[in-house]
Amino acid sequence: MNPNRLNIVLGLLLLTALVFGVHQTLTVKRLKSMAAYGESRGILIGGKESLVLRLSGAPRISAGNSPNPGSTEQEGPSEDAPEVKAGVEEKNRETSEGPEVTDANGKTGNSPGSPIAVSIGRDGKLRTGIPLWTGSGPSPSRRATHWKGQDTAARQPKGRDSREVPDAAKSRELLNLAQEMMQQGRYDVAEEKLAQSLEEDETNRMAWQQLARLQHKQGLTEAEINTYLDWMEASPGDAAPYYQLASTYARQGQDAEARYYLGEYESLSGGQTYTFSQAAAVYRQLEDRGEEGRVLSQWLATAPESVDARQAWADYNRRLGGYDVALTQYQQLASIMPNNPRLYQQIGDVYRQLGDYGQAQLQYENALSLRPTDTGILGRLADLNYQNGDLNGALAAYNEIIVLEPGSNAAERAQRRIISIEEHLQRTDAYPVN
Repeated sequence: MNPNRLNIVLGLLLLTALVFGVHQTLTVKRLKSMAAYGESRGILIGGKESLVLRLSGAPRISAGNSPNPGSTEQEGPSEDAPEVKAGVEEKNRETSEGPEVTDANGKTGNSPGSPIAVSIGRDGKLRTGIPLWTGSGPSPSRRATHWKGQDTAARQPKGRDSREVPDAAKSRELLNLAQEMMQQGRYDVAEEKLAQSLEEDETNRMAWQQLARLQHKQGLTEAEINTYLDWMEASPGDAAPYYQLASTYARQGQDAEARYYLGEYESLSGGQTYTFSQAAAVYRQLEDRGEEGRVLSQWLATAPESVDARQAWADYNRRLGGYDVALTQYQQLASIMPNNPRLYQQIGDVYRQLGDYGQAQLQYENALSLRPTDTGILGRLADLNYQNGDLNGALAAYNEIIVLEPGSNAAERAQRRIISIEEHLQRTDAYPVN
């Protein structure tokens, strides 16, 4: 072979080997970087779980069927950092083969369009049951606490080692100290003590409630929401944080989120009677009269002898114009509690709505015989007398209100009605006889 041609062939082989070696070196470095990043963020790599994640740093990884730009939110490397998928996909397949999780709208975690997501909890394990963030409010994945002047991780309750025994006594002691700080207006110290209380015993329900209440009082809605999410992780079987979160979302006008967590609350509560009134109150806040009625009717069916259930059912029907049902319930309750003036007032209100003013006046008088100084009942009787043309009776009742509560809103209203009646009498030249 020509020596020049042989030299060219050898040179090409050497160049190829050099390029391959450089490519392999870069690949190894990239894989090491990916592994280090995954370990630092608590992501499952190669099917193995990372170390226990701290509460303040755990990312939530969505596993929905369609992209959701608001569902993931992490701190750390820039956008150029490689995406780590190994192990997570395998874990997602295992999760998808498990029991379906049904949300309040009847969707399951394995069905298209389901709001169910997979997230990493404080124990480093994937879990389901939290809906993907819709973008209408603060992301549930965010761990902002708005504690000023200190590192977030230092102020958040931290996950305890599974081998450690919760110190309930120490947790209660710190809780009591936090409550004292709250009474003194030292909110920063109170937050710190509450976080420490939860470090000692993360199942301390009162500590979670006080922390969320304090954040609500300061207007830290996002921190309050995150507290409820953390409470769910710490006590998976506790229905209370689901109700609180549903109520918070309803207050913020985020109906979809409120309905989801309210559905979870109903499922977790197992139909216990005390939960019906709470669920109905949130549905009423959402102006969902149908769901409110469903819950109240279930309550009445579950506890037909419950005075509270019958009262709530009567009130609901009266608001919606079901006067016959409301009247029957109020009358039955009055027979059970004959000394309750409020029931006679409510019966009078229904009769007035039905246009039976004679029965309405009789019921108001029955109520006043039990509570003579109730200005609310007096005002109803005065208005009814005026409506019936009994101006003497109306003036007497309005004057009595002014005597009982001088300077009050009720007294000011009564005074305006008296002036109106007197002007009417002057125009007609017909003053009532004293």
